[in-house]
Amino acid sequence: MPFSDADLERRPARTSAIRALAGWRAAIAFITSVLWPGAGHWIAGRPWRGLALGVPPALALGFLLWQASQLPGWGVTWLLRPSVLRGLMIGNIVLGSYRAVALLDLVRIALAGRSRSCAGKRGPYLVLAALLAGLVAAPHGAVGVLLARWSHFLDTSFPAAAESSIQPLPIDALPAGPRNSTLAPARATSVVPTPSPVSTRTVLLPPVRELPPAQRIASTPRAEASPTVPVLQRAATTIEPVLADGRIVVLLVGTDAGPGRWSARADTIVIVALDVESGRGGLFGVPRNLVGLPIPRELADLYPDGSWPGLANALYTLGLQRAERFPNAVDPGAAALARSLEQLIGMPIDYSVVVDMGGFVRVVDALGGVTIDVPQPVSTWLSPPLPGEDWVYYEIPAGRQHLDGHEALAYARSRTGTSDYDRMQRQRCLLGALWRQADWPTVLFRLPQLLAAVEGAVRTDIPREALPQLVQMALGVRAEAIVTLGFTPPRYVAGWAPGGYPIPDRDRIRDAIEDALAGSGEPEPETRLASSCSWSP
Repeated sequence: MPFSDADLERRPARTSAIRALAGWRAAIAFITSVLWPGAGHWIAGRPWRGLALGVPPALALGFLLWQASQLPGWGVTWLLRPSVLRGLMIGNIVLGSYRAVALLDLVRIALAGRSRSCAGKRGPYLVLAALLAGLVAAPHGAVGVLLARWSHFLDTSFPAAAESSIQPLPIDALPAGPRNSTLAPARATSVVPTPSPVSTRTVLLPPVRELPPAQRIASTPRAEASPTVPVLQRAATTIEPVLADGRIVVLLVGTDAGPGRWSARADTIVIVALDVESGRGGLFGVPRNLVGLPIPRELADLYPDGSWPGLANALYTLGLQRAERFPNAVDPGAAALARSLEQLIGMPIDYSVVVDMGGFVRVVDALGGVTIDVPQPVSTWLSPPLPGEDWVYYEIPAGRQHLDGHEALAYARSRTGTSDYDRMQRQRCLLGALWRQADWPTVLFRLPQLLAAVEGAVRTDIPREALPQLVQMALGVRAEAIVTLGFTPPRYVAGWAPGGYPIPDRDRIRDAIEDALAGSGEPEPETRLASSCSWSP
């Protein structure tokens, strides 16, 4: 049984060794009290006092863990609710204060014992208590700063529901009746498993810089927009109106905005759709060189024939130039593109997310890179995504590779020796790899880096009030239930415009999306997100 301070007082004949043992016992009591309130009191001979101090936080922790275990992702959606965040901040202050009080109570007991036994001075105890008090306060201070920063990020990055109201959308009526079409099988690729050096970089100026967007080309009768019918106006104060059709549809736009570029174009266009009832989802790549997209209602007076005569990526630029036509949009370019594409796919696009090249690089780096299986070698010049950088030449060999942000961007943007459609497949591959590898422990561990990477680089109109339900639904979707598909020639093309640009086939595109979300057509294995080139351990 450990000695108490009262024992030393009753046994003055004890040797200095026993007194030294008591000193070590006090130090151990302090350290254990830092780890858990009340633990040090047991060592100091105050078991009932230690029990009274240690039981309340244990009960509170047990209750929180039990509650979290009942929710997807162990309650990670709590971190998206303002009221819960405020509660966590207050709870962090209360817990830190509680631990400090328990430690100070142990110091009082130790100092009282030293005074009675006259064994040693108070100075070492006070120094040790001050150091341990710092150990108690430091993590709570760090957690408080992180919670405050996270709350600020949510407030500044996601608008309030009233600020992101969804206006009336002129979309085509959904095709009626059963759909018998099947998804087009993706091109099979072989993977070379032999690892090799990731890349070689040469910092030089490229011989030719990228050209401005292609000039407008004449549309064909096949590309003309069909009559549209208005849908009921939705006020997105909560997520329930968005779920009226049982689906969540988000437009992801990656722009080529960067240092030295004259404008921003939609370099990557991906439609993410989730069917809530079936739990199935899809990543649908839209070629940026499509011609004859339906014109957004806000721009209908500029193009009376109802179709956009330029390329799809230039429609994003037009939206930026005509920002006054989209007064409530967080990103007018994304709004113009979304209002056009929802007429193409036959269902409303609920939200949009826009990221530039620099933001993509920073996010991948913040996650620690991304690991993929590279089917074929890729080499390309990469324009500077961040200020102060220059053009860099990358060579990414075949095999399993771990890419940093710049290498991943080079892999996603390369067109050297390949086509836009091959590039689209690589882009969906990277999205799938990031989805699989960015698990919640990784995200939470790297949260400070991710916040620094995302702030100012990502724009979205997803209202903050909708985040908890959206994340909860995303956590319930397995990678095996997500299809990745590109609307590329020849299957999804209705014709060709002058210059060899593809005109989308609306019926086939709508049927493919419907089959993917309803599960009525079993896609080929290569179109599965879980079996794409995205590697997972």
